[in-house]
Amino acid sequence: MRSSYPGKSYKMNDLLAEMIRFFRNKGFIVSTKKSDSENFISVQTGKSAATRILDVRLASDAGDSLLVTFAGSEGSPFIRNSTLTSILGGGFLTLKWQKVAEILEKTEREFWETVDKFMISP
Repeated sequence: MRSSYPGKSYKMNDLLAEMIRFFRNKGFIVSTKKSDSENFISVQTGKSAATRILDVRLASDAGDSLLVTFAGSEGSPFIRNSTLTSILGGGFLTLKWQKVAEILEKTEREFWETVDKFMISP
């Protein structure tokens, strides 16, 4: 999902700090990459890169708008939907991906509520 906040690019660093706090309070491991006009947040459930469940991109454009993009990890469709995988004991993996999808859905909803509240504050 993507959202734009016109005239709010001056809030990018403060919003980045708020997002990091949000994800850490939820118990996630957060890593960031920064450049002049963009910031990236990678969110993981564990220390391994394989546990990455979502990415967030903050960018400011020439029109002084702040763009926020939230992208969740879909996982492997083969692992999630394969009957063969279930027969071979992969049902555990299917359940794991379903749990990740539930966490991701709830986190995304709460994330956008937090971002919206922050962006409307003075």
